[in-house]
Amino acid sequence: MAYRISKKWVGFLALFVAVILMGQELIPTVKNRVFAPQQSDWSVIGGFTINGEYNSDKKELTPVLKHSKEIKLWASWSGSDKNTGTLVSKVFNAPGKIGLFIVGYPNFIGNQLYLEQVSTKKRLTVTSENPTEYWKESWITMPDNWVNTKVRVVAVDNTTRMRGWLGVSTPFEVHWWQLGFNFQQRVYFVFILIYFVFSAWLVNLIRFL
Repeated sequence: MAYRISKKWVGFLALFVAVILMGQELIPTVKNRVFAPQQSDWSVIGGFTINGEYNSDKKELTPVLKHSKEIKLWASWSGSDKNTGTLVSKVFNAPGKIGLFIVGYPNFIGNQLYLEQVSTKKRLTVTSENPTEYWKESWITMPDNWVNTKVRVVAVDNTTRMRGWLGVSTPFEVHWWQLGFNFQQRVYFVFILIYFVFSAWLVNLIRFL
């Protein structure tokens, strides 16, 4: 008894794997899904400036910035930990999932980073972590009653302590098929996918042999 896999299915799987591995390289939708892309779309009080972070590592940003020059990186360090200020984006309609890059110490006492629903003034904290000097991608799933309502991004630096700064990027929409911008994670996913797709076939083949 011969076990064969249709060429059509092999081709389909190969295409799917390519899409997963390449991600943004093949489907650069982020550039069309950026909210508050202009500097003038933000209200700034105090020390927040574009590229105002302290010596940060931007490796994680490369895939996004390559496809969307509209994404701005705001931070409150701007030359000194003693700088303070408030950054507020213009209002936009909330998608199902919002992506942001964050840096610094948004959870130090006095600092805040959250999404605000305009109509209710309710807040949704962006992260419970402090990414330090490494920009980190964060995805926020909107509650059902937030989707398609007016929201905005708010960042507050109200501490002058050492490393008391924070930063945030222009927000963008995240789609269900985007498995993240980390290539290693995509490779893991592909291996798991191949295992589940071919495991039954391989078991039968081993038994046959």
